[in-house]
Amino acid sequence: MFSKEAIILSILATVVFGLLFYKALENYFNNLIYKHPNYLEGLIQIKKFFERVDSLKHYVNWVEKQQLENSYRDVGEFYKNKTNYYNKEPLVKKFNDTYQNFENF
Repeated sequence: MFSKEAIILSILATVVFGLLFYKALENYFNNLIYKHPNYLEGLIQIKKFFERVDSLKHYVNWVEKQQLENSYRDVGEFYKNKTNYYNKEPLVKKFNDTYQNFENF
């Protein structure tokens, strides 16, 4: 009915189309994830958090730690357990590692 070459060519075309479709969907969802306003606002807050942490050059007492932790609690909750979800942004991993283990700071 169909030649062997035609069947192989149709299978190959289907695989290529499937891969292109997958990459297009992956690109679309990555754009949704990394351009979301909550994500972008959180990145700004993370940068401010690290600027504030870097400005602390002396011993940090528990009151200052508590104030810093309370100031960035919403950002910490938003990014909690999302290191793999936002794997293209290393700042999220650094923030989670620092914020989640803030008692050891």
